[in-house]
Amino acid sequence: MPSLASRVFWTVVEWPLALGFYGYAQLVLRTCRISVTGPVPDGAAVLVNFHHHEPMMHVIHRHQRRWMMVSRAPPLWPVARFARWMGLQLARGATGDGGREALRELTEALRRGEAVSIAVDGPAGPVAKVKRGCVELAQATGAPIVPIAYDCARGVKTWRWDRALFPTPFDRIVVRYGPALDVGGLAVDEAQRRTRELMLAHAPPPGLGRA
Repeated sequence: MPSLASRVFWTVVEWPLALGFYGYAQLVLRTCRISVTGPVPDGAAVLVNFHHHEPMMHVIHRHQRRWMMVSRAPPLWPVARFARWMGLQLARGATGDGGREALRELTEALRRGEAVSIAVDGPAGPVAKVKRGCVELAQATGAPIVPIAYDCARGVKTWRWDRALFPTPFDRIVVRYGPALDVGGLAVDEAQRRTRELMLAHAPPPGLGRA
């Protein structure tokens, strides 16, 4: 349970930080050249990315009003508000904090034919570890798992654990959808392994190389 001081702090900074995120996203949209490669899923799909590629996902998914899981922890309050401003639909929760409830909400969205976006190694790593949530969603609904990533001509990587990749103004961004993976009938650990192999072959985080 977050302390009172933490809740007060994040209540105060929630709007200013969300406005900063939104301003950055609008700057990217107005100044960057964005192209898309690969088959864009039409209908229900579990869209997966490593946390390294999370910064642009709110921009990429905005038009389709896709679903995204965002932790209920106070430090993620600004992110949740920003995501809603971008037009995303949110399931609030994370491992150990409402994660089961959030997964049920995403399951219902997939069964309605909507797509969901998950950073498989979020919110705090380890890097490139595929957690079981994306597999459980795909197996419960029959939806395919589809990797998504992006490249930047002049992107900046942070020094955080995920080396998050941020485009710069007037950048060239290529959004890349990978091949769909059907994990129906597989054991969960085998489905996690195949998902990770597919994602590493499609777009490995810095330092891991391609599978």
